[in-house]
Amino acid sequence: MTKRMGKQFKDMAHVLNQVAIRDSIEDVRHVFELLAHALGHYLLHAGNQMDLLAPPHTVLAEKWERQAWDFAFELLMPARKVETFLRNGWSEDDLQEAFEVSAEFYQRRMQAFQREYAHLFFVQDVADLLP
Repeated sequence: MTKRMGKQFKDMAHVLNQVAIRDSIEDVRHVFELLAHALGHYLLHAGNQMDLLAPPHTVLAEKWERQAWDFAFELLMPARKVETFLRNGWSEDDLQEAFEVSAEFYQRRMQAFQREYAHLFFVQDVADLLP
């Protein structure tokens, strides 16, 4: 570790174990979505804080972001429940209300659901499930 990196890490150390949510976020659903995402980083990437010093648009940073969001998706909208509700004909509004998530989170979750679970069905069947 270089001295520069050591100093940066030391300067960041007091922030690494905290989650900051802006006061301007009024929708409590969005707050829970961000907390689920942060929890994903904490549980999946603990011990890798030195890698946080890497530039933000690297392959590693993008991988970690995707993993943290995938964790949040599964925590707040478990795939098995999503599949069950879709098979029972629930509408987009019904799903958003049942899981208490924002429209943006719902859309991102459904894209991830289609990407991750398409191999379990014929592709057209997955598309038929989506509202």
